[in-house]
Parts: sequence; C-alpha cells; structure tokens
Amino acid sequence: MAKDATKALLWTKQLYYDKANKADTLLARNFKQRHKNKQIHKITTPGGEITEDPDRIAKVFQNYFGTLHDHSPETRQYPALAKTLIDQYLTQ
Repeated sequence: MAKDATKALLWTKQLYYDKANKADTLLARNFKQRHKNKQIHKITTPGGEITEDPDRIAKVFQNYFGTLHDHSPETRQYPALAKTLIDQYLTQ
C-alpha cells in the first residue's frame, strides 16, 4: 500500500514538473477548480435579506465598495475631536 502511494506521489510530482509552464489541460483543470472555490453563491444584504441572485450580489458588492472608498467630505462624518485634530495638524 505504501509503495503504491509513494509511486503515485512521485508520478504526480513528475507530471507537475513536466507541465509546469505549459498551457495544458492540467493547468486548465487547476484554474477551473480554483475559480469554483472562490465564487460567492449567496450573500446577506445590508437589509438583512439573504440573496442568491448573481446580479443582486454584484450590486451589493458595488454599493459596499463604492461607499467604502468614497472619501469625499460630503459623505464622511468625522467626530468633532478627530476633525479638530486633523485641522490642527494640517495648519502646522
């Protein structure tokens, strides 16, 4: 049993070594499996609702990251102390 496992492991290592930098079915299968594992199938919306609709999932991500990276003064409300400290630092 251990001999067979060792032989299979060596064969697998050799196969990956031989086809390491070639666009082949081995590489394609590996990427396809990675893509399947990283796909998001359902998400909880800000309203608390769970959705499986891909378009709605994309919209939730778009809205989340849009507000996350929006640093305009109109959208961000800093606490008074933090705003005062920032103003003091900038005037120095």
